[in-house]
Amino acid sequence: MTRRGRPRGPRRAGLVSEINVTPLVDVVLVLLIIFMVVAPYLHRGVEVGLPVAEHGERGEMREGSVVVTLTEDGTVYLDRSPVARGQLVRRLRERLAARPATDVLVRGDARARYGDVQRLLTWLRDTGAPGVSLATTTEEEL
Repeated sequence: MTRRGRPRGPRRAGLVSEINVTPLVDVVLVLLIIFMVVAPYLHRGVEVGLPVAEHGERGEMREGSVVVTLTEDGTVYLDRSPVARGQLVRRLRERLAARPATDVLVRGDARARYGDVQRLLTWLRDTGAPGVSLATTTEEEL
């Protein structure tokens, strides 16, 4: 005890008005690492080798877009599930009825046969889709 009757030891600190940013930086770095690991898996559809295009427009896929994938062996996928012609047309018509402005993105493998691509585009025309985009890549993205 001191002479005045106060206990010895550290003084009780008052309210600190400074912000400690260390926990915030830790959280942000962890989230950054998570997004860097997860980002490659966020594309929709089945993985295929897209054809290379010298010219074209760079577009962003909108929320609610439908991805139709054509693999090298001619298998057609709606998002990530394989579908036959009847299923594809029926399921796309249902989606288009619910949201008429839905975009359709075709991700075709560069090694797919031309006849398979033509057949798929005919099926998509039968659904009444307002617009169909073909996904490609550039030399720089390879």
